[in-house]
Amino acid sequence: QLQSPQLYPQVQYTPSVPVYVQAYSQPPPYDQPQQLASYSHIPQLYPSPQQQYPQVVTQVAPSPDSVLYSPHAQSLPLKKDDLNPKLNNFIFVGTYGKIRALEVTNARPSPVRTVWTEELKGAGYRMVHIHLNSKRDHLLGVTNGNIYCLEALTGRKLWQTKPTSQFGLFESDLMTLLLTLDGSQLISAASGTVIALNESNGKQIWQCRVSTVGKYGSFALTEHKGMVLVGNEGYVYAINILTGQLIWKNGLSGYGYGPISVAAYTVFQNGNYVCDICFVGTKGYILALDALTGNTRCNVNLDGTGYHPVAMSIAPLSNSLYAVTYGEIRCYNTQTMNIVWKSNLPGMGYAYGHSILLTEMYVFVGMNGKVTALLASNGKQVWSNSLPGSGYGLVTVGKSSCMQDLLICAGGGFVYGVSMINGRVLWKDGLKDMGYSEITVSTTIFNTDFNSTTLPQYIEQKREENKHSS
Repeated sequence: QLQSPQLYPQVQYTPSVPVYVQAYSQPPPYDQPQQLASYSHIPQLYPSPQQQYPQVVTQVAPSPDSVLYSPHAQSLPLKKDDLNPKLNNFIFVGTYGKIRALEVTNARPSPVRTVWTEELKGAGYRMVHIHLNSKRDHLLGVTNGNIYCLEALTGRKLWQTKPTSQFGLFESDLMTLLLTLDGSQLISAASGTVIALNESNGKQIWQCRVSTVGKYGSFALTEHKGMVLVGNEGYVYAINILTGQLIWKNGLSGYGYGPISVAAYTVFQNGNYVCDICFVGTKGYILALDALTGNTRCNVNLDGTGYHPVAMSIAPLSNSLYAVTYGEIRCYNTQTMNIVWKSNLPGMGYAYGHSILLTEMYVFVGMNGKVTALLASNGKQVWSNSLPGSGYGLVTVGKSSCMQDLLICAGGGFVYGVSMINGRVLWKDGLKDMGYSEITVSTTIFNTDFNSTTLPQYIEQKREENKHSS
């Protein structure tokens, strides 16, 4: 039976009032007691939360001069002026130490053609996380301790760097990256350290050590109001995006050291600003933290789903948080954390790896070599389809601006164009000479992030299984 969120401290639960108005907790732990959180940078960047996020509470039509639901789910929308029309038909994929640019031509018999392929020096045969900077037409990639910047139209390498950390190694084949909303900084994390680079030349701006012992694992990154919110192995951190100063950390006491996803959200009630929330998905739970202080405000138990990674995505215009884990998806109201609906994803099975994508009407989930569409309003399944040749692995789900109803799916060494309306596979590309590993995808309106997909955790799980089988 579904339960109401557990609040800290115990207060009377009133669904009509956001839980964040009533709940509070003790200050978060810091590395040393004398360290105090400073938010002086926030009003300088965002003088008015209401001005920055004017349309959160009520369901309204998006502005015609913006792109629906942004390049990554937790960011503000890009303006159409930011998009290069020459890149509208491009799909970028990263896998197996390489990046490839495809162009959708709709020509027969081959509706997709390869524009360029770049083998990343020093990458090895590792997963590559890519991100398109639509403001500058740069394609960024990270893997195996290296960071790359390519010209998106031609694949020409603009710069490459292998950052050094004052704390030791900065190297991982599960590296992630985040591009700041203004396109000026690239933020990456590995080996317990978060770094920021100048996007134009790769020069390091700052670095912040967040993990000192134990397994470093994969990182989840998102930006919110002058901060980088970082999730890593049972901890959540907030870092000043300009200076790299640690603002707060929360050890998520009682929730173990599993992988984490993070998503940020500004709460309004009746058009008035209430607070900022950092949602955290970890091992069968969703927690709501105060994004400015790190205080834990409430938690939600995803009962019945086990202790598995959680992928999340927020639809701010409808006050909805979508979370998928181990063969089940749930929708919560972001103001009250009441559950709106849940679905067991008929025909999709159970899996450790999954990805989620939101559009105006639908929620798409990719897993087990399949993709399914559900109505965002009530969770009713619209269609489900298997992707031929992809096997039973994780499916990355994205979208492209070349066609309004085109879904981009990638997995098992293939990229597919799928109709959003009925799930029919319109075309597929075998990505010749790029192996059969996991794939990250970028287009002008979408970038794979590690909050709305459990890709790094899926790779780690496969390694453990291979280790035990051998």
